[in-house]
Amino acid sequence: MTDATAADESAIVPAHESEEASTAAKRLGRFASAHGGAKFVYVEHISAFRSRIVVVAEDGRYGDQVVGSHETAMTACASAGFDVLEGEWDRDAVGAVRTTGYEWGLMGRGRTAGK
Repeated sequence: MTDATAADESAIVPAHESEEASTAAKRLGRFASAHGGAKFVYVEHISAFRSRIVVVAEDGRYGDQVVGSHETAMTACASAGFDVLEGEWDRDAVGAVRTTGYEWGLMGRGRTAGK
């Protein structure tokens, strides 16, 4: 196999990954728009087969989407127009998050989730 053939094969994105990236981009893009835009965006490795995109919006709300690979996550972020921050969450990003009773309920404190 020549280098050109290998490059061509690696550029082929399976249809399900392309669809997954498009869906994640649309969902997170709508979320960011509804909350004043994306302030911080991180892609976190969950496992060898999953990555999580976390968007902290301008108003402090956060949303996430789990996708099948790091490449899919990065494609979704590029499609949504997000600048992904590298490395660990910094003090500014952590301080920008505003949790509601819903999130506290999911963590086992405060109001029951969904109420």
